[in-house]
Amino acid sequence: MFCIYLKMKKSIFHKQKNNWCNSCIFEVFYYFCNVREERVIIALGSNVHARRNMRTARELLLHLLPSIQFTRCIKTEPIGMSGVASYLNCLCWGTVAMSENTLLAMLKDVERQCGDVREKRAHGLVEMDVDLLLYGSKRHHEKDWEREYIIRLMEEGEINKIIRLKE
Repeated sequence: MFCIYLKMKKSIFHKQKNNWCNSCIFEVFYYFCNVREERVIIALGSNVHARRNMRTARELLLHLLPSIQFTRCIKTEPIGMSGVASYLNCLCWGTVAMSENTLLAMLKDVERQCGDVREKRAHGLVEMDVDLLLYGSKRHHEKDWEREYIIRLMEEGEINKIIRLKE
């Protein structure tokens, strides 16, 4: 996580004689002392090389967020698109000790590592879509919360109970 934080905040870091300056060290220390654990729910989906990309994304996420758990994967039909392959979807949930922006950047990086690019998406080809649905008490992608497969996976994974217990 330290390397990711440095990458995200590289504009504030500079070297003085091959050592971090005191103000930079203080900022990193302050950041890590003030980040609290937040519960998260993340949705994953792919319709291109779906099994391989899902496996890759899950491995990457487990490496970055070792405490998360995954639901099973289910096949779903595309929403709002015709002539596009079915999707493989799953959810993951757990807690993270990082800022929301850091997590979002990491999720976008997982998409890129699975080969996802805008040009392919324009043609309905989604190598990997990783969406943050919940960070702490803040909900993202409100329409996704109403989707049948999201509701079903939350119930199967008992994610709804976990969220209610922690509220």
